[in-house]
Amino acid sequence: MSPDDRVVGFVGLGTMGSGMVRRLLAARRRVIGHNRTRSKAEALIAAGMAWAATPRAAAAAADVVCTMVAHADALEGVTEGS
Repeated sequence: MSPDDRVVGFVGLGTMGSGMVRRLLAARRRVIGHNRTRSKAEALIAAGMAWAATPRAAAAAADVVCTMVAHADALEGVTEGS
């Protein structure tokens, strides 16, 4: 698998996360993402991002995972599966 074929998982699609995902999509990277509020992800889905129903699903489908969440409690929730 070449680096270009790797799937990027992205959890946290707020202002910063969505901007990063848009750049990944513009670079023709495959991205699967999750956000607590799906409506915030709709524009990214329309732009080509695959949707993951949970952070765990995004991680399972990806070769590398990035998180962009608001605070330590949110990160703990993502990494512990809550």
